[in-house]
Amino acid sequence: MAGVLRCPQCESGYPIIDGLPILVTDPARFLSDQLVYTLLPQDWPVELQGWLSGALAQSGWFPTMQRHLSTYGWDHYGGNAGAAAGVADAQPGGVLACLDAGLDGIHSLPKGAVLDAGCACGRATFALAERTDALVLGLDVSIPLLRLAQQALREGRVTYPLRDIGNSFNIQTVAVPLLRRDSVDFWVADIHHPPFLPASFACLAALNLLDCLADPLQALRAMREISTDGGLTVLSIPYDWGEAATPMGKWIGGSKGDVPPDCAPESVLRKYITELGWHVLNDVPRHPWRLRIHRRSTVCYDSHVLLLSGSMAFLR
Repeated sequence: MAGVLRCPQCESGYPIIDGLPILVTDPARFLSDQLVYTLLPQDWPVELQGWLSGALAQSGWFPTMQRHLSTYGWDHYGGNAGAAAGVADAQPGGVLACLDAGLDGIHSLPKGAVLDAGCACGRATFALAERTDALVLGLDVSIPLLRLAQQALREGRVTYPLRDIGNSFNIQTVAVPLLRRDSVDFWVADIHHPPFLPASFACLAALNLLDCLADPLQALRAMREISTDGGLTVLSIPYDWGEAATPMGKWIGGSKGDVPPDCAPESVLRKYITELGWHVLNDVPRHPWRLRIHRRSTVCYDSHVLLLSGSMAFLR
């Protein structure tokens, strides 16, 4: 639950805080930016959370954290039915639907460890664990989202703030009757520089992640390196580029005024995939991924879902 991992060669230290190993290239700098999230209690009284949400600037760390927990907590684990849910089409489970679309027709995962890159609150990590007897690891750099995943892992329930309107939130506690929790863990690590040896994972998922990264192509290279040739990789991406997450020069398509067909983001991504030695097994051009923003707002993305392998053995 707490301690320091040390490299036997260079003696570099990587802290473990509240059960989360911090395996990034510069853990001291990372924690200087993120420590408030690590130390924040998860069981603060509702009145105190409401005061913080209203008193702090809406662009500040606490309201931003609450909105993220609301959106992804709902999508991953749902919540209480009724008026609090709001708009009818804001149904939870979008991330699971993307995973299922990618693995359509795959009856069993290849033997070996599994990685859920950009796992957020961890629901797809648990879903992958139900498909395999191997160890499954969820990876992310968002400590608040990972702590929610850990709560599901340890306690079989999650408690998170569900946004109503504005900065008003309703606290949701949802039972999470998950199977095979003993084979799952969650780490803080950056998929640009994953702390793994080559060919460590027989299955890898990166669901709606690439357009949230500073360098999507570097992340693709890293994912290909840590995947086995005979393994499977599930990608989904809505191409929702924004400079707050990804510099424009790193966008996979979508950065020109008039984009010719061969430079469309879907074509550019397929080109990168081929160059990295992957074969496309499934290609779903448009798959809905709905995210609840608040009681009167939902966003629907069309995610591009792909199933990849370094081997042609899975080709039907």
